[in-house]
Amino acid sequence: MAERTDLRHRIAAQRAEREARAGTTQAPERVHPAGGVLRYERQREVGDVAGVRAGADAEALGADRVGVALMIDALRHFSQHPPSNTLYGVATVMEEVGTRGAKTSAEVVNPDVAIVLESDICGDVPGIRPEESSVKLGGGPALVLVDARMIPNLRLRDLVIETAKALDIPLQFSAITGGATDGAMIHLHGAGVPTVVLGVPARHIHSHSAIIHRDDYERALRLLIGVIERLDEKTVRELTE
Repeated sequence: MAERTDLRHRIAAQRAEREARAGTTQAPERVHPAGGVLRYERQREVGDVAGVRAGADAEALGADRVGVALMIDALRHFSQHPPSNTLYGVATVMEEVGTRGAKTSAEVVNPDVAIVLESDICGDVPGIRPEESSVKLGGGPALVLVDARMIPNLRLRDLVIETAKALDIPLQFSAITGGATDGAMIHLHGAGVPTVVLGVPARHIHSHSAIIHRDDYERALRLLIGVIERLDEKTVRELTE
């Protein structure tokens, strides 16, 4: 890698020398060091109908920025309307390399219940077969029924479904057989933590520009708030009885 980087530097220097001789001198090319981190420059765009187009808004900060945004908006709501439970909001790191932040966060918080906020893979794009994902942009938030490393607590799952029905929120269902979320680590914490994953459908996740629908986001936020409001001491206890 060192030899390749040195070669790139020499090529850049030779190009700058040629341009100087030709009278077209430009700023020297910046060569990124081997092993460094690159970050895309991006501009956020909000559409009234198509929804929200945001660079990496569906995949960053460990898992996703859209999940962090949901967390912040929920915390903002409950700062004005305190819930009957104690609420923690955590933005984890290193989800893609072993859900490491989820493990350390669970040790600190020691949760009784966990709601993992994610982006979910839209199947309404070329290259994805219907049997791989039935989730569609604009169809409402998604509830993950199973992934490669976790099956959600069934009573908590049912509570989410019942809450969506009560609030008249369309709910999509997802199965992720080739990946997992922070829930994989959290639900194994201690003697086990009832855990569920809520997602905002997103197109082109794991790219530098993803697309979500504003309605999906707003509905996911309403559903999240509604579920949290129902998690009183009795309900939480009954999740594992």
